Amino acid sequence: MKKLHIDSQVPSLRIRRLNQRPIGAEGRWVVYWMTAFRRTRSNYALQLARDLAKQTQRPLIILEALRVRYRWASDRFHRFVIEGMRDNEAACADSNVLYYPYVEPLAGAGSGLVEALAEQAAAIVTDDFPCFFHPRMLRAVSGKLPCALLAVDANGLMPLQAAERTFTVAHSYRRWMQKELPEHLQQPPDPNPLDGRSLRALPALAELPDSIQGRWPRAALRDLLAADGLSHLPIDHSVGPGAIRGGAATASQLLKRFIDRRLDTYDSARNEPDQEGSSELSPH
Repeated sequence: MKKLHIDSQVPSLRIRRLNQRPIGAEGRWVVYWMTAFRRTRSNYALQLARDLAKQTQRPLIILEALRVRYRWASDRFHRFVIEGMRDNEAACADSNVLYYPYVEPLAGAGSGLVEALAEQAAAIVTDDFPCFFHPRMLRAVSGKLPCALLAVDANGLMPLQAAERTFTVAHSYRRWMQKELPEHLQQPPDPNPLDGRSLRALPALAELPDSIQGRWPRAALRDLLAADGLSHLPIDHSVGPGAIRGGAATASQLLKRFIDRRLDTYDSARNEPDQEGSSELSPH
């Protein structure tokens, strides 16, 4: 298999190889396995997957999956995530990218999906998130894939790997970060990785093969967001949906409101319970 070097503006400090498989030009597609950074904008992981698709001239698949066996799985969390999936689906609609949402109907039903995609992939790019079940999941799957698996840090402005030591107190970390952060601000993510004429020139892939779709069918997101759309899933139905809608569209509205109305007084009002001074962005 012909080996390829990565040609991307994503800082190498943010890219971590999880196995020793080469990035091959013979694969049928490139996959972005979206697990933690569930957004299509300012996302280094999606940016790298796009660059690899352009470099290999292969279609780009975005797989966004939601399993039912996670801690606190409930209608509230499921609906919030699925609302975000709807926004991502809409964001990909006008791009030459195959967005594939999958929601597990039963615990364990999604097992094997990533491996099936990997059998015909030039590479799989995923999210490098240090918390929750993500590290354990990536360790379990990395040795099973026949293609390269790359994890990309899109957690924030400061790369996780930038610190060479553990900080025991917040004060020392802040002093270090204030000194080091300006360098990393010079390498911002692409605001919209799915935009651009070169991306539209990628080979198109209308659907996944029947062998994959038949076993792991595309999620009907609109149906899942209906009044009783989640009732058939084995999750906690006693915790109902929250008041805040999930997804990038709502997050953008909240960010605009925060900047327009609350930013000027945020330093003093955010800790006052009788004022609406917080950003309200934490859920997103």
